[in-house]
Amino acid sequence: MTSLEQFLLARRLLPRQFIRLEADLFLMLRDLAAAEGYSVDEFTTSALYSLVKANYARTKNDHRWESLTPREQEVAALACLGYTNQEIAGQLVISVNTVRSHIRSILNKYQAANKAELRLALAAWDFHSWWESR
Repeated sequence: MTSLEQFLLARRLLPRQFIRLEADLFLMLRDLAAAEGYSVDEFTTSALYSLVKANYARTKNDHRWESLTPREQEVAALACLGYTNQEIAGQLVISVNTVRSHIRSILNKYQAANKAELRLALAAWDFHSWWESR
């Protein structure tokens, strides 16, 4: 990081303080900001932060998903669909102990304490379609 970048970051400044927006976009931002009781700058900064944060979380989940083995992906999908360990074992024709082992590995990779936390981390994913398409 250059000294200029460090200086700007310390003062929360962007290298370019002016962003050219289309008129329609600016008017929408202005109206939304007013409805929320914020200035356009505050609202835009908050909206950008939310979008970047959501994209970062999604990207992080994508990387974690890719780190799972194909069998772990199947187990995770079924767990997120609400299947019990016994039902997962029956679907995949493996033992319940093998399912438990996969669940432990999946929870470790997602840094989740239990299946409920895993479901929350992957709540936006459509496992019904994924499962049917395999």
